This record gives sequence, C-alpha cells and structure tokens, in this order.
Amino acid sequence: MGTADEEKAKSHLLDTYLKSFNAGNIEGIIESLDPEVQVCVEGTLTGDGRDTIVPSYLLDFEAKTQVSVTRAPVASTTTSSEGTHFIRVAIGLVSSRPGSPSTTLDVVYTYDGTTMKQVQHDISNVQTSSTTNEK
Repeated sequence: MGTADEEKAKSHLLDTYLKSFNAGNIEGIIESLDPEVQVCVEGTLTGDGRDTIVPSYLLDFEAKTQVSVTRAPVASTTTSSEGTHFIRVAIGLVSSRPGSPSTTLDVVYTYDGTTMKQVQHDISNVQTSSTTNEK
C-alpha cells in the first residue's frame, strides 16, 4: 500500500483520466492536465503544453480509440531539488481502435503532488500488433 497521495494519484488515473478518455470526455481530460504538461515518447519531447496536446485526444476520440490496462498502476513519490512533490504512476496500457492494429505501451504519468494535475507523460515500449481490430 502506498502513501495517501500515491493512492489518490492511482485512483485519479484509473477512475477519472482513463474513464474520461474512453468516454471521449475532453473536459475530463483537460481538467486532468496541468497547463504546462509535457509528453515524451521514447525520451523525445513530442508535446509541450495542454493546448498543444488536446487536439491529439480529439483525433483519438474521433477514431473511437479505447484504452485498457494491461499492467496495474504502481506509484512512487519524488521531490525535486526545488522541493516540489511529484507522484509518478507507471502503468501498462493497450490502445485499440476499429479497423487498426492494437498498440501496447508503458506510460509513466507524473502528477504535481500539490495540484494533482498531470505534468508529464513518459511513453515507452510502444509495440503495434500485426492484426487488425474488427470492432
């Protein structure tokens, strides 16, 4: 069992963020993200700022993309040299959309421990299957 903040971050990720994604609820996604959120894929910055990454969510919603958990979330707490408290939640996901191969990925969602907003998404181990989803 993690700290109360770690449990709160895991609960937010599963019960708010991922449910908002699967429901196509852009307001829920926006509420989850810090305005300065950054997205990195395999260590490369691919999105800098909430306003920059929101359009990619809208494209996913239009394509009826759904995500499900393949590896339960594991949370840890860190503190920056400036004293900022962060909660990192690592999770395995699979992303699927009708007519496309599914994609598995690992993501570490980093939360600001004060605001409980996501400040970073670190995406790695992206693997696309060779079969196409029917639905």
